Amino acid sequence: MLYNNLARALQSQGHVSDAIAAYEQAIAIDGNFVQALSNLGLLQCQEKNYASAIALCQRAQLLQPGDAQACIQLAVVYGAAEEQDSALLYFQRAIDLAPGSALAYKQLGDYYNTIRRFALAVEAYTGATERELDDDDVYNNLGVALQKLKRYDDANAAYLRALEINPKNVSAICNLGNVLLAQQKYEQAQTRYQAAIALDPTFERAHFALGNCHVLTNAPTAALECYRAVLALNPEYRDAYVNIGSTLSNLGQIDEAIEACRAGLKVCPLWDTLFSNYLFLLSHSADIDATTLFEEHLRFSDTFETHMAKNAKEHTNTRDALRTLKVGLVSGDLHNHPVPHFIIPVLENIRSDAGLSLYAYHNNAQDDHVSQRLREVIPHWRQVEQMDDLELAQQIRDDGIDILIDLSGHTGKNRLLLFASKPAPIQASWIGYPLTTGLRAMDYYLTDPYFAPDGILDSQFTEKLVLLPSCSPFLPSEYASGIRPAPALTNGYLTFGSFNRITKINRKVIARWSMLLRAIPDARMLLAAMPTSAPHPLIMRWFEEEGIAPERLTFEGRTGITQFMEMHHRVDICLDTFPYGGGTTTFHALWMGVPTLTTAGTTLPSRIGTSILLQVGLEEFIAKDDDDYVRKAQAMAANPMLLGAYRYSMRHRLERSAMGNPELITEGLQNSLRIMWQRWCEGLPPVSFAAPVAVPNPPIGLA
Repeated sequence: MLYNNLARALQSQGHVSDAIAAYEQAIAIDGNFVQALSNLGLLQCQEKNYASAIALCQRAQLLQPGDAQACIQLAVVYGAAEEQDSALLYFQRAIDLAPGSALAYKQLGDYYNTIRRFALAVEAYTGATERELDDDDVYNNLGVALQKLKRYDDANAAYLRALEINPKNVSAICNLGNVLLAQQKYEQAQTRYQAAIALDPTFERAHFALGNCHVLTNAPTAALECYRAVLALNPEYRDAYVNIGSTLSNLGQIDEAIEACRAGLKVCPLWDTLFSNYLFLLSHSADIDATTLFEEHLRFSDTFETHMAKNAKEHTNTRDALRTLKVGLVSGDLHNHPVPHFIIPVLENIRSDAGLSLYAYHNNAQDDHVSQRLREVIPHWRQVEQMDDLELAQQIRDDGIDILIDLSGHTGKNRLLLFASKPAPIQASWIGYPLTTGLRAMDYYLTDPYFAPDGILDSQFTEKLVLLPSCSPFLPSEYASGIRPAPALTNGYLTFGSFNRITKINRKVIARWSMLLRAIPDARMLLAAMPTSAPHPLIMRWFEEEGIAPERLTFEGRTGITQFMEMHHRVDICLDTFPYGGGTTTFHALWMGVPTLTTAGTTLPSRIGTSILLQVGLEEFIAKDDDDYVRKAQAMAANPMLLGAYRYSMRHRLERSAMGNPELITEGLQNSLRIMWQRWCEGLPPVSFAAPVAVPNPPIGLA
């Protein structure tokens, strides 16, 4: 007893190694000392020495087989060791031994919350409350499970009950704010977060949640203050680094956003989400060359892939080159997002192909009309946001996937670590991210010869490049109205425009745009899709430094899609961004009759505009350098009638291009998947190739 008490005292003072030694001495004196066995087992669990923890708690449980608390402790240790079956077995044994024990139900609910089985967590917590456990933490945790199930009213009631029991439960106050935030009740949510902070200024989660609320109410400066307050309290609060980076980037401060991610990676070097966010932001920097960008993507692989590759298993897929192939699509964007609008026309064609069977692995709880449309063309749909990488890899193996396609790259809600464990024999990346994943386990990257002619980008990818007739088709917006005359014909001056997100606009972009505005003194510029319709302070300052008068600039905030499309009627020529060009925005502009002036870059993101314009025969809008850029703009300003003629040809150009021919792209994709598969069946390594089609692409221009 003496050594056990000494160990507990040492443990409470943070002297872990001394506490372990004292517990071991107590057990050496009495090998059946249940309390010392349990205490040491839980301490070893806390120290993540799970094998030792399990052995100790097993001994304690065997010495008191009828004790429910001993079973609960063993279940908790098994749960921490991620031995789910054993954990659930001992939780159930505790309930069988003490069916009236509310504590057993509470602990089971906590475990179900941990493993994200929220419906079962609700059942367990309800069992605890039915056994008269009037505990604020139980109701708070019940609210969390209900909120995860999107039962917002029930979650709200659970949080309020927790606060009736304990009005100072800051976690419940903050969680109540979260459910209000999910219901878009921003002012009420903000009040709750502020109340939690007032009760406990050190409660970092409330500061973080308040920052999120400020982001959603377009108060980025206040949001940054909150996130920085979180890091002042806890420098290892990982999500704060991501949100600081995204908030700064949405303010147009890309360099500062990149530095925020670098600072976070120094603290959390093994967090893949932050690393991916860093790479995505790095792709927007005008100061990073192609070699450095590629090397940083390789560093992602060096950091994570070796560890995940240990989970790889031998592929048992039947090597039959002609059989039906199971093709899996992994994405966090299978909802109202640009990615589905590019792939839906192809998937609709594949649906009738008996040689391909489609599976979707959607890593996002968001579900909307686009998700429903996708489910109609993808027969096998899996919601996987609650699965960890090992569970998802096993699901993919159980489904027998032959070719697994990533649609996210290093964008939000990606599952790249899953690909590192190679759950399918062939893996490819497509659409979602215009750069290499950096993974050696990713075999192919799907692009087109307009993006990457003559192998000019091969050295920037770990993957082998497969050249489809076009990277993807374009699905015009149903909200697009008819073409109208070029505004220059009535205004008497040229109006440039940009509809790109602010993260793509940097100081060097403004310098290039300003060259045109100086060369064409009466030209104006519309900057749409801004955070608000007020002049953006940083962009205004950059233009001022270039000598551009503010009255020549018009800012428009983000709007609905109908208003967004209508704004194109006010623009003569769109100006592309760099090094990350406009994709969806360039398509929309062309459909509305507005060409985009771009410069051919040396990376895939900087060639997005080039690829699109080449495909519609608008090489004259692709500049070779800054001087050529100015000359082309001046030529258009001098001939507004020609600009007007271009306007009415745009939809016809798109419809006649490969981008307007989903059947051609589908044929290229089908043939490419079969070639990949045939090579694997023959034991051959991946190689770059052009997708064969019955009617090849017309000759293309090179830029």
